[in-house]
Amino acid sequence: MRAKIKFIGPISSAKTYLLIMGFYGLIIAIYSVFRDYVWPANGHPEVGISLLIVNPLLYGLIGAFIGAIGAIVYNWTVKYVGGVEVHMQELSEPKSTEQQ
Repeated sequence: MRAKIKFIGPISSAKTYLLIMGFYGLIIAIYSVFRDYVWPANGHPEVGISLLIVNPLLYGLIGAFIGAIGAIVYNWTVKYVGGVEVHMQELSEPKSTEQQ
């Protein structure tokens, strides 16, 4: 089955990117805190703890902004070049093991 993506909702795209990038920011913050405790370069490893809050929020907000802008740009370009073509395969329902 072939289909084209003709529209991406900017709000739903922003929410998706907010969660993805927020999680990514949390992973980076955890790594940074670990690194600061193992190899304290600046002599203040407690500063890294604030990254556990600030980093996911900052990455999430930037991700939401980029997700919304990306969806708006995609929706604008679809008018001129069509949409992204996606090939899908319809799957059959799994067979039930229960006897009817």
